Amino acid sequence: MPWLIGLVFISGLGYLAYTSPEARKFIGVVVAIVIGGVAYLIYDEQATERDAKTLIGLNEIELRDFATSKRTGIYYAKGSVKNLSKSVTLDAFGLRVRAHDCPSDELSDMCEIVGESIETLKIEVPPGQVRGVVKAVRISNLPTVKNLVWSFDVASVRARTD
Repeated sequence: MPWLIGLVFISGLGYLAYTSPEARKFIGVVVAIVIGGVAYLIYDEQATERDAKTLIGLNEIELRDFATSKRTGIYYAKGSVKNLSKSVTLDAFGLRVRAHDCPSDELSDMCEIVGESIETLKIEVPPGQVRGVVKAVRISNLPTVKNLVWSFDVASVRARTD
């Protein structure tokens, strides 16, 4: 319903601008101010998002004891994450999960990456604290492998900016 009121209001302004030269100047100024205000709000939101992605470095997030398990055909990554930042709260991070086919149970240069996924985990971790996480991992077209070995690293971070 509000869109209908807005449509009637804009139509009225259009009619007024069409019929009155004096109103055209006033309406033009109002439209310019509104456009400027919207542009500022968009710019401010983008700046906040840029800040959220740069306040904590990738090296300030520590992954601990990550492993995968398989339940009902779905892989789950489980471990804990520590925020090494001294002053900024972690709001979310991207966990890069890679599946490797390796000649042994150890990850080495001889391993081939056979699957990869970046999972976003929305989790609040205050500075210096640790939280446990569990996340379903979506890796499609995983081939048959000799030795499946998993690796985990931080792909992106987002800090809380409020």
